[in-house]
Amino acid sequence: MKRTFAMVSFAVGVGGVAILAAPQQRPGEPTQAKVWVQNREADERIPVSVQEVGGDVVVRTQVTAMPALTLAPGTVVTTRAAVQPWDYRSLVIPTGADPAPALRALGGEGWETTGLMFPVSGGTQVLLKKPRP
Repeated sequence: MKRTFAMVSFAVGVGGVAILAAPQQRPGEPTQAKVWVQNREADERIPVSVQEVGGDVVVRTQVTAMPALTLAPGTVVTTRAAVQPWDYRSLVIPTGADPAPALRALGGEGWETTGLMFPVSGGTQVLLKKPRP
């Protein structure tokens, strides 16, 4: 009986410590969003797109170790939302053909697939897009 009581007490104690150590106030409450990106080489750049940020939200960034750009601490960089215009084209890939060569050639021109494919007679039509200059 004493052994069972000791084991239950230990389990309740460990569970209580785990709950107290959790960073959330209540289960299901979101944690603070923090992102750290560390690039070791110049070719490890990561494009970032921040979408749907309210006007009252302040987004703080810190840029370090960039020889081409130096920002003083506390510098505010203003941004504006812009809609990206796209050019579209389609490519028909014959049934049984390897799409890689055609897509590789168009990819070199800046085209990328949208993920939309339509069946057509004799093959598949793929919708491509690229940013409009």
